Amino acid sequence: MKRFFLFTLIVTVSLFCSVGISAHEIRPAYLKITELNDKTEYSMVWKQPLREGRLVPIEPVVPSVCQEVSRGLGENTGLALVKRWRMNCGVSGLQNQTIFISGLDGNLADVFVEITFLTGQVQTTILKPGNSSLIVDPGAGPNSLSYFWMGIEHLLLGFDHILFVIGLVLLVRTPINIIKVVTSFTVAHSLTLALATFGIVQPSQASIEAVIALSIAFLAVELFNTGRWSDETVANGIPTSSIMMRHPWAITFVFGLLHGFGFAGALSEIGLPQNAAVVALLLFNIGVEAGQLLIVFALLVLLFVIRHTSFGSSLILSKLPAYCIGTMAIFWFIERSLNTLIVV
Repeated sequence: MKRFFLFTLIVTVSLFCSVGISAHEIRPAYLKITELNDKTEYSMVWKQPLREGRLVPIEPVVPSVCQEVSRGLGENTGLALVKRWRMNCGVSGLQNQTIFISGLDGNLADVFVEITFLTGQVQTTILKPGNSSLIVDPGAGPNSLSYFWMGIEHLLLGFDHILFVIGLVLLVRTPINIIKVVTSFTVAHSLTLALATFGIVQPSQASIEAVIALSIAFLAVELFNTGRWSDETVANGIPTSSIMMRHPWAITFVFGLLHGFGFAGALSEIGLPQNAAVVALLLFNIGVEAGQLLIVFALLVLLFVIRHTSFGSSLILSKLPAYCIGTMAIFWFIERSLNTLIVV
């Protein structure tokens, strides 16, 4: 019965891996509206995300009083299709009118909306499934807290970042080492996130994503070779030559620098509000940390439950996470490397 249970568990996890292997980070759509001249004309910028080469089927719907007067050529950035046009909304303008995102309720996507008025006032918000419309109001002001929720979602929906955090916790499960690697990872990615967001350093996003996948593969190899997922191995005093186990915080710091550039990808798609850039960046980073801590807490609870079952010391189970993480990481590395060649 025990062997049958283990066989069923392995098959289930393997199927999960094969499904999750094609998962991609979900980037938000972006709608920017700028009020022009006498408040009757507006310029529109719409960034519609691409997912696995296909456009996410969502579109902004403006009030019927608005008529399009000109349209520019679309631009495919590889991550989104960018459309630009101008519209005239008559003497009443857009104020107190409702803007709706068609198709949002049926898709897993967020839409970041930024409206800039002639007075210099800025209205920002994030529209989600179930909340797909907003009323244009100059007095609403910027909603910087939206960046906090965006940070949480960016971490929780970024499956490569989740796998990296899982690998870290499985590899260095002692409380002191977990504190070291989490702190190191936080400091490192906060640094490069700020550098990339403010345009000080701008590496190729496609290349960074490929190297991030390679860092996860490295972590999987370390996890497999050390055999530290089982407390029994530690109790037996089996030595390890793993560089990751000897200097966990230092290696994590280096990888954290890479992941910070990866986190910057979502922000680069939408930008930061000019009058609250530092606050928005801070809230986004705090949101990323909140999502990361949720993953760590959930995994520690799961490990505690496993350790107190008869399967906690199983050699098969101890190697299974390394196989799953490594398989997905190598797939992502190959896929992203090909994308890098296409971009170049």
